[in-house]
Amino acid sequence: MEFPRLLLVRQKFPDRRIRDVGAAVSDELARSPFGGRLKPGARVAIGVGSRGISNIATIARSVVDFWKSKGARPFIFPAMGSHGAATAEGQADVLAHYGIIEATMGCPVVSSLDVVPVGRTPDGIEAFMDRNAYESDGVMLVGRVKWHTDFAGKIESGLFKMMAIGLGKFAGAQRYHTYAYKLGLEHVIRSVGRQVLASGKILGGLAILEDAHHATAQVTAVPVEEMEQREEETHRLICLRAAVAKLPDALRELLVFCAIEGQTYVAASRHFGLAVGVVSKRLNQARQLLRSTLRQQGFDVPE
Repeated sequence: MEFPRLLLVRQKFPDRRIRDVGAAVSDELARSPFGGRLKPGARVAIGVGSRGISNIATIARSVVDFWKSKGARPFIFPAMGSHGAATAEGQADVLAHYGIIEATMGCPVVSSLDVVPVGRTPDGIEAFMDRNAYESDGVMLVGRVKWHTDFAGKIESGLFKMMAIGLGKFAGAQRYHTYAYKLGLEHVIRSVGRQVLASGKILGGLAILEDAHHATAQVTAVPVEEMEQREEETHRLICLRAAVAKLPDALRELLVFCAIEGQTYVAASRHFGLAVGVVSKRLNQARQLLRSTLRQQGFDVPE
């Protein structure tokens, strides 16, 4: 049997890691409107999920310290749906595995599967919220925004999904995934998320982006009134970067040189040793491939 020729390929990704993650979180929250939205003494519920996020303990502790500096009384709770074996102990163990315990966070870590119903969506889906979070004065979510492994949409994995499914604990996750088979997961995430927002308990969240090395690359404070819009924008940026990375080298290098670095076609012609007409043709090819890829993922991309 004759095997096809194999080549060794090495892929290099840019290093976008934040050098001091704790300081970056503190600076971002200091610029945010969160501090002025609750009075001193308020109880703040900080939701942390089950995903293996780089530096999550450092990030969570910085969020706790921010609220303490405002005179609030923060506590951390698991916002992870049915993960952690769908038990309160299992979910606390998941957080402990990431170094999130009372001794390291400087605040209580409260885990429970008790939920409070917060109404029904227009599709009749009953929405739930973790009871401890509901009984607090405000809820802040801390989570990573990324694409989902099982579906494609304008919103996939991120703060909105965490708010919809993570806050619903086991009771919510069971119902939501059942409806998702009929209505689609993105639709369920949006509709349930909006119902949770209507409770008035959500303050917003801290969105985390990681680079290709799974290092913390960006942290963004997202106030509640911007959550859905900002998550769409962040997800669009993630998808765009991924689509650019998948372009053939000859097209990607030209696109980055002209569209991102702002160089002219004439400068590109000299830099790459190509005729101006060839530069124009390849850039059009690159843009067409990007449009096609993004449209397949549900984005409205103009010509």
